[in-house]
Amino acid sequence: MKNAKWTLVAVLLLVCAAAGYHIGRARADGIPAKNTLSYSGVLEKDGAPVSGKHKIQVALWDDALATDVSHQKCATVVDQATVADDGWFSLSLDAPCTAAVHATSQLWVEVALDTVSLGRAPVSAVPFAVEADRASNSAGNLEARLQALENKPAAGVPTGTIVAFFGTTIPDGWLACNGQSIDKGTTPRYKDLVDLLRAVGAAFQGTTATVALVPDLRGMFLRGQDAGRGKNPDPGADTIGLEQSDAFQAHTHVDSGHTHQDVFSSFDSAGSIAKISNTAASATGGTLALYTQKQVGYSATAQLGEAALSTGGDPRFKSETRPSNTTVTYIIKL
Repeated sequence: MKNAKWTLVAVLLLVCAAAGYHIGRARADGIPAKNTLSYSGVLEKDGAPVSGKHKIQVALWDDALATDVSHQKCATVVDQATVADDGWFSLSLDAPCTAAVHATSQLWVEVALDTVSLGRAPVSAVPFAVEADRASNSAGNLEARLQALENKPAAGVPTGTIVAFFGTTIPDGWLACNGQSIDKGTTPRYKDLVDLLRAVGAAFQGTTATVALVPDLRGMFLRGQDAGRGKNPDPGADTIGLEQSDAFQAHTHVDSGHTHQDVFSSFDSAGSIAKISNTAASATGGTLALYTQKQVGYSATAQLGEAALSTGGDPRFKSETRPSNTTVTYIIKL
């Protein structure tokens, strides 16, 4: 009588192969819940799938050949296990089996179908699900760890870094530098930035110990700290976060003598200009004086005429003094 040939294709948790049997295809069945492991596979007999209700036992041993039950770490038995038409089955292992897989580095698995052993084979690799479960157990609650990562700014860019952002939607982990108030008491991820801003000075401290004010850099240019170089000479102006208003450097204009071609040469009785002639007039030098219209009328030969245009082109008159620029949004790192 020819013996039937049984084939077990075991997957997901335990990779097995035994003498007289072979492993064919394999399928993943997802990651089991924490502290729950399952054993899945495909059963074939003489090349055809096994289906229906069967008694299936999965036992784990700490030795490849021992028969003494002291070497058997666990055994999960299901009297009426359902095997699908394609031979697929899956069993949830009992708690002792889960504990054995976690605690023992080398195990052997033995599967019995309707009391017929399909052989014993080493568990040659620790399944991914076991590694994931171990990581969860050793590292604590995964949700709590994710929350901690969310509240802590990513490493690499220091808290308080300010960059010019060419966009309209502020990226996650940054805030717009618009003078807004932030509270680490209500938003824990603001903690590092709040502490930094409050340490800079009173101008950035809010109404309570948990509140800070983000710098307001709207419409502003930034300037590097002088740190003794002498390029920012105003007293106290080198303090981080101090705002300076626009200004012109103090200076003096000296005229060493010049000639006006179109000179005011006639005035009416009120001192207003009556006509303009092309008679040239010159001055011998000295500091320029500022005259009102009435003062201009003191002489028919006053040295005052039309202004000449610069050879560099027409001047651009606006409500502020500024360099060429492009608008961006300054953002600060949490």
